[in-house]
Amino acid sequence: ANPLALLAEEAGGAATDGTRRILDLVAREPHERAPLVLGAREEVARLGRDQAAGIAPQASPPLFGTRGLFRAG
Repeated sequence: ANPLALLAEEAGGAATDGTRRILDLVAREPHERAPLVLGAREEVARLGRDQAAGIAPQASPPLFGTRGLFRAG
């Protein structure tokens, strides 16, 4: 996660695990995994505020909706 976090931050964005900045995390083992959120600084900050306030993410994000040539309705 660190290389991607570094690229995101150098480009003016942000990288977090939801509560902490990725580049501030200290790995305890070589292949340790962590949640990763990359994006525009404001959007990543909003996600952190929403998570701290207990606001759940959208149940079915439009990006992952059912897709096809024809839509019902």
